[in-house]
Amino acid sequence: MQSMQAKPEGSEIAKLMNRSGDTEAVSLASAYIDVVWSMAQEYTRGKGFSADGEQAAPSICSAVKLAAIRITVNPTQTKRFQVGEYQETPSVFDGFNLAELAVLNTYRIRAK
Repeated sequence: MQSMQAKPEGSEIAKLMNRSGDTEAVSLASAYIDVVWSMAQEYTRGKGFSADGEQAAPSICSAVKLAAIRITVNPTQTKRFQVGEYQETPSVFDGFNLAELAVLNTYRIRAK
């Protein structure tokens, strides 16, 4: 049996973003973790998750953390931001990225 890790918490995501003391970041990350966790669980059709769905393989947890970070840093999903000469094109969440899918696909049960 492979080792499992607990579902990440908002405080863990905020810490990875170097925003540990930011209560807004912790709150946003907590909300997004649940969404991304459910998406990953559905994508893999439960493979790689514990029976109760509260734990997953370490690689799945890592993919979930990365996706949650991408949503948390840009909660309004702004595609382009400009103030005077300064402009920014932040990452938006359009689903799992290629690296995250590579991990999740190792667990996904595919039709034959």
